[in-house]
Amino acid sequence: MKSRRAYFVAISSISTALVAIATLALQVYIPATRGYFNIGEVMVYTVALIFGPKVGGFAGGVGSALADIISGYGYYAPATLIAKGLEGYIVGYVSRFKLRVSHRSYRILSLAIPLILTLVFWSISSQVYTGLAEVTLLYYALKAEIPTTLWIIVSIALFVSLTVYLFRVGYDSMVKVVAIICGGSIMVLCYYLYQQMVLGVYALVEVPINIGQMLVGLLLSIPLSEALSRIAIRR
Repeated sequence: MKSRRAYFVAISSISTALVAIATLALQVYIPATRGYFNIGEVMVYTVALIFGPKVGGFAGGVGSALADIISGYGYYAPATLIAKGLEGYIVGYVSRFKLRVSHRSYRILSLAIPLILTLVFWSISSQVYTGLAEVTLLYYALKAEIPTTLWIIVSIALFVSLTVYLFRVGYDSMVKVVAIICGGSIMVLCYYLYQQMVLGVYALVEVPINIGQMLVGLLLSIPLSEALSRIAIRR
């Protein structure tokens, strides 16, 4: 019992540090919501897929909340603790199930999942990210008109990329894809409710960005977790 507890503490501590480092590694500030884009989902999903729901939930929530506090976004820490904690737990929990579907159903899912995600991304992005935009580089402000057609092109590229990726990861990894989408959707919903109801900001602006975080995590965490698992098995 003590050895199992010590193992959990050790793995959770290391995983929490890795999640915090990944979250701090790249941060893009979003003025409209006072939040930021990050790549912490990559490590949240990787930890959850390898070590399961308890470690995934603890490391996802605590590690991400610590990153908020360290980087000056402490007002997001309570929401992050819940959103990323639930995200990591759900990914770790759902990924343990055996997905029993036919290969035909797998092909349908490989088309349906990218289609649904792309439609959600396009419908929101084309609504909130069109029109006149201003980007400041150092002391220079650049203004540009963002047309709706740009998001159509981006959405088509996103759909094609996700579809190719899902066909390449294979039948056995589809349950991991489903787990990540379930956990990521909860994360997106939690942040939307917190921003809308607690912070009082225009929360819809960050929905496509949080979906982007989920997709980055999806694309990178599955091959990373499988590579790390193979190394562990060999050892």
